[in-house]
Amino acid sequence: MNLPTLILAAFAALTIATPSPQELGIQPHSSVPPAVHLSDLKAAGSGCPPNTLDLSLHGSQVSLSFADFFATAGTSKPSDKRRFCQVSFKVKYSPGWTLSIATSEVKGFIGISSGPTAKYTLQGPNLSHEFNHISSVSANVWSPCGEEVIINIKTDIRLIGKGNGVIGVESQSNKFLNSVNLDWKEC
Repeated sequence: MNLPTLILAAFAALTIATPSPQELGIQPHSSVPPAVHLSDLKAAGSGCPPNTLDLSLHGSQVSLSFADFFATAGTSKPSDKRRFCQVSFKVKYSPGWTLSIATSEVKGFIGISSGPTAKYTLQGPNLSHEFNHISSVSANVWSPCGEEVIINIKTDIRLIGKGNGVIGVESQSNKFLNSVNLDWKEC
């Protein structure tokens, strides 16, 4: 069966100024279909070894929680400077509904010396320390009415240059979090 695919992947660095969803003009998602089910989680990459990734659904927010997702520079091997994870999963929902990705949110920690720069692959500019970054999607792409979709998310972090640094899990949850907020409407 040919399933529609929504792809969320853009390259950029993070920024220290992180607006709230309300500052971005994003309103809470109040309409959600009566039945939404996530299935067929697949993950591959250096940042998501087996049994280190959780997928959850809370209302209109789909969250990926990475337990072993960090990149280091300084005393580490060159290959430790980058981690990535390609994730895909199916979203099934009630007939008569359509979905679109509204925003993406990442939470983690960055600690770097004066040498390297850190980059996180998603949409947004540079950041340091614990961060919570929200990016809105510039143009909504709606799924076909009532059809199951596959969502693909590529998460990529890297340290560039010489010096010491780390980017990855935050101290409070001990996880690196990547969430997408879905917009829903009846069709």
